[in-house]
Amino acid sequence: MQHDDGHWTVPHARVDDIGLLTSAAGVQLLELAAEEGTLEQAYLDLTAAEAEFTAQRQEA
Repeated sequence: MQHDDGHWTVPHARVDDIGLLTSAAGVQLLELAAEEGTLEQAYLDLTAAEAEFTAQRQEA
C-alpha cells in the first residue's frame, strides 16, 4: 500500500521476504524496515472507545 508521503507498507509480510522479492525483480530499495507496534499502543487502540473518564482538551 502506498502512502501519501511516498512510503509503502506491506501488511503481514516479513522484511526478509520483501528484500528478496524486490532484489530478484531488480528493484532498488533505499530503506527497508519492520514497523512494529508497542504493547502500550495495542492497549490504547483496544480500549480507546472504552474510556470511562477523559480529559478535555485545553486551549493554549
